Amino acid sequence: MSEKGHYIDRKGRPVVRPSCCIYADLLGMTERIRGCADSSQAATLCASMFRLFKKVGQELGDPWNINESFSAHQFISDGLVIAAPLSGKDDDGGLGFTLLDIARAQLFLVLSGFPVRGGVTYGDLHLSRRLLIGRPFLDAYNIERNRAIFPRMVVDSTILGLAKHHVSFFGIPERAPQTKALWKDEDGEVFINYLDCVNGDFGADLNTIKKHRRIIAAGLKRFADQPRVLQKYKWMASYHNEFCENHLEMGEDAAGQRSGALSRLLIEPTSRRFSRWGLDLPSVHVPPKLGGKRIQTRRGHR
Repeated sequence: MSEKGHYIDRKGRPVVRPSCCIYADLLGMTERIRGCADSSQAATLCASMFRLFKKVGQELGDPWNINESFSAHQFISDGLVIAAPLSGKDDDGGLGFTLLDIARAQLFLVLSGFPVRGGVTYGDLHLSRRLLIGRPFLDAYNIERNRAIFPRMVVDSTILGLAKHHVSFFGIPERAPQTKALWKDEDGEVFINYLDCVNGDFGADLNTIKKHRRIIAAGLKRFADQPRVLQKYKWMASYHNEFCENHLEMGEDAAGQRSGALSRLLIEPTSRRFSRWGLDLPSVHVPPKLGGKRIQTRRGHR
């Protein structure tokens, strides 16, 4: 039976498609692998990671069935590769699906004890069961190695070019989902705002936010004497606080108690600052009745 998927044509031949490419590294995984003293420990680690990746894969969908998944993906030791073909530069929904997939996968992995660092790029790519090849993967890997630094998924200029074009579909940049999904760090790097996926139509999932807080607080305590690792958790604490203070959407029942609720969600005082990307893009005049275009995602509106 011939292989199927996004990068195999109807005759079973490999094809290259313009795609978003994501490479993510699970921080701390290398140490766990090297820490296995014998075959038994290696087998135990393998089994636990198999279960973890299976759950992540269920969220992303069957990577080789284009009817179930918008993207293809592979897990490689301590890394995750996602490839999502786009139909063209106007495919804002395709980019929206991809950003949402990355956000959900990143949040799940963080809550499972694995902060994630990586890169997101765009270009000609091929990803199948047998082969992964294309410059976007090399660029995403290079971003993870040299630019990401902290547990963030940094996007490069190729993605920002697409997103800038998509923001132009909206009359006001503030209303564009791209400017919510992408944040700018104080060092100038733009990354995926993965906590945005906890906001829903009826308010945020506060239980998830509380768990996110516990994970970070535990990391700050555990790695207090390991500066290299500690700086990563300090970054996460700053990101968590910024999101909770300025972007957490409280439901109607909790809105009146926002101040008290926030005090229980924040971590120790932090000073790093973030901003929404794209708000300085020029506004476009759109007739009032038309408004802005929205990304329709598989699981609801962005």
